[in-house]
Amino acid sequence: MMNRSTILVMLLCLFTLVGCKDNETAIVYETNDDLLNRNNITDVVMVFQRIEQEGETLYYGNRKGKDWFALFDNTGTLQDEWYGKDRYYQGPQISVVFPTEFEFFKKLENGMYAFVYDFRPEDIRQAVYLCNNQNVEYGFVLDDDMSIRAILDKDRFLINEEVYDFAGNILVNDVRYSDGICVGFQNDKVWVGFEDKEKGWREVVGAESFERNRTVHLGYDKYEDIYVGTIYVGSSIVTDFGLAFVPRYDISSYSHNSDGVFIINKDKLIFYSCQMGMNALLRNWWNGTILADNKYVISQEGESLAELKKEPSDEDIIISLTEGLRIGYYDNFELVNYEEGTVTWSTDIPQLAEADNGARITITILEKNASIWKINFKVVNRDGSQFSFDISIDIESGELQ
Repeated sequence: MMNRSTILVMLLCLFTLVGCKDNETAIVYETNDDLLNRNNITDVVMVFQRIEQEGETLYYGNRKGKDWFALFDNTGTLQDEWYGKDRYYQGPQISVVFPTEFEFFKKLENGMYAFVYDFRPEDIRQAVYLCNNQNVEYGFVLDDDMSIRAILDKDRFLINEEVYDFAGNILVNDVRYSDGICVGFQNDKVWVGFEDKEKGWREVVGAESFERNRTVHLGYDKYEDIYVGTIYVGSSIVTDFGLAFVPRYDISSYSHNSDGVFIINKDKLIFYSCQMGMNALLRNWWNGTILADNKYVISQEGESLAELKKEPSDEDIIISLTEGLRIGYYDNFELVNYEEGTVTWSTDIPQLAEADNGARITITILEKNASIWKINFKVVNRDGSQFSFDISIDIESGELQ
């Protein structure tokens, strides 16, 4: 016969088994998710976020009693998964609103991903790194008033109008993000961050203080004293040595002229001061220089090289800092001196007389032998008919050879 102690042990084991079975049946697993079903993942309690980006989809959910992150490729096949800290969650299922306006998931170098997850049941938002060794590193926790706008790079999170590092320290204030360029302030200096296609994320800080109390020209004889709260990007260009952009100021008088150009040359941020129109454009110019507002020729170092009186056109062939070749009126070919605002020479091209009025003419330099250049003209008429021809011309005198 069994003694009392044996009976008590058997009853305890029975109660334990029944309790475990009840707990198992109480858990509600995700069964309606297509990617989970296709990958035979059957034990996810809840998927809280799905972020699609550049052909990849990141899931954040609860699995095996932990934070669970999973990455699927564009075919829906599981590529990687990460288990984070213990996170208890057990139904009921809840409605989830997925963020779509900004990018909260970014692929970094060395197989690492940055993400800001949102555990809705406890209203926890936190930055994490998903590492290439399947570990999860946890960073700063976002407060209720912190709205993330973008993950810029490793250790760079744009929240409200500040840039934070992974530990939650504010690195840059009064940030505007436009045209892929972030502009803000570190203390009293301008800070710029941008994505370089070849070098990845780059940051530069001005060497000198930027005066935020400024006077801007509103046009004609009207000026306004302002305080620059933020700077956003007007016209911008990628250059051989970096980047250049026209700053615009967020002030009450939206229509104001520009007062300079920011030039990024390698690790230097240079401000070139000049008065330009409200919609001033930038253009890559001769031999690595910049043309601002079709008027100011600026070097890579922010030096003034020339000021043009005559505007170049997009079809001109630029041959020096201040000169260009263009098709003129009445079938002629010209050398224009933009700095002087004059035409150095003008030569009639007989073949152009065969072109229809309004024909599109493309000029291509074929050879340069000292001052004698060989040039191709391609003419496309409005009806689609076209022809081309070559000439040799002395660009110093305009004489046909």
